[in-house]
Amino acid sequence: MFAKVMREYGLSFDQVLKLTPRRFWFVLNQINRLRAEEKLIELHLLGAVNSEEAFVTAQKSLTDQLGQVYVWMPKNIPAEIKVDEITGEELDPEFDRNALRAMKARLASGG
Repeated sequence: MFAKVMREYGLSFDQVLKLTPRRFWFVLNQINRLRAEEKLIELHLLGAVNSEEAFVTAQKSLTDQLGQVYVWMPKNIPAEIKVDEITGEELDPEFDRNALRAMKARLASGG
């Protein structure tokens, strides 16, 4: 399995060892999906020269291997993007940065 991850993602052995177990299993499981996606593209090209039945069978197999992909889109996309004055990062509109800063200051002062 290590070799499979190393070859597919071009990682060294040490880089693979540094992956957390959860991340390792995630990237390992994505290999079949990535390969299936590539093979589906090839299959569409080869489908014209092979029998229709073989094409449908191979397409179904690869589509099953690819799995279902979900795209999440928030219901309410903000009309404007707020940026933190200190870090310059985009802010989550539902997260209260001022309250977090106040709490950090209170903890830093020992209170």
